[in-house]
Amino acid sequence: MATCYVESLSEASRSRYLAKLKAIGVELCPFTIDDGAWLNNPTEWPAVQYADVYNYLIESPSTYTTICGIACIVW
Repeated sequence: MATCYVESLSEASRSRYLAKLKAIGVELCPFTIDDGAWLNNPTEWPAVQYADVYNYLIESPSTYTTICGIACIVW
């Protein structure tokens, strides 16, 4: 299933997906990691701060944000 995800994407989507992985410094697609390699204990996960969540949800480029960083929803 792991490689099926990437292979199931269109060429444009695959290119965007791989570019996002590269932008965050990830060389291996997370879908290719064996289920047993994931940590199920939240106390062992990296710490996440409010600013991390804000930057990911608000400041990351998406359909609902503009280049200048002002969030807007197009109806």
